[in-house]
Amino acid sequence: MRVSIMLFLAYLIILNHLIAQEKNIVIPAGINPIIDGNIGSKEWENSVKLPLNGGESVYFQKYKDTLYIAVKGKSGGFCSLAIGNQTNLRILHSSTALITAAYENKNGVWTLVHNFAGPKTNQGEHSHDTDRFWQDYRKSNFDQFNWFANLVTMGNPADTEYQIPISELKNDNIYVSIVFYQARAQVRIAKLPKDLSDGMIDRELISGSARNGLDFNPGNWIQLLGLN
Repeated sequence: MRVSIMLFLAYLIILNHLIAQEKNIVIPAGINPIIDGNIGSKEWENSVKLPLNGGESVYFQKYKDTLYIAVKGKSGGFCSLAIGNQTNLRILHSSTALITAAYENKNGVWTLVHNFAGPKTNQGEHSHDTDRFWQDYRKSNFDQFNWFANLVTMGNPADTEYQIPISELKNDNIYVSIVFYQARAQVRIAKLPKDLSDGMIDRELISGSARNGLDFNPGNWIQLLGLN
């Protein structure tokens, strides 16, 4: 009996170690992909690939001073990516627009610093199909929020590609979680990590409406190593 208990405890230790390893990834160097909503195999061939719980995939790589993350869904949907540490995090949402929210952990309580907001551009809403609009939209989002991604109206509606300057990630302990929301025949939420169960799966947050009262656990997300 005692031997069985010891073997069981050893099994739990090994299992916990393997789970911890799955949540720590070293970001490899690759090329700089074009952020156009089309995840090309050549562009992402050097990336680390992780599965979401619904069969979708997430790709991670860096090029020079930029982190690239791509989410490939099984069908059309939109994506929310949270990135940060135990003190500060940002939520980068891409659907028909790019919007950003920020939270700060104050004495153990996650407080909304600013609700979702998008870039203010110099172009009118009637020029979405022009190169001039997208150039201005990209520059405006970088200038105001320091990241970019394609919209669902660009390229494959199941593909989302993120571009985040590494200089934005000012802490050695950087964590990321991802929610991919598919709202076609049957509403389904795909998650990374697979056991994600904190405020990131809040339906209002996924839909682009941040609020106080949500709890986040970055320490249980995917830790990104090798950024510096």
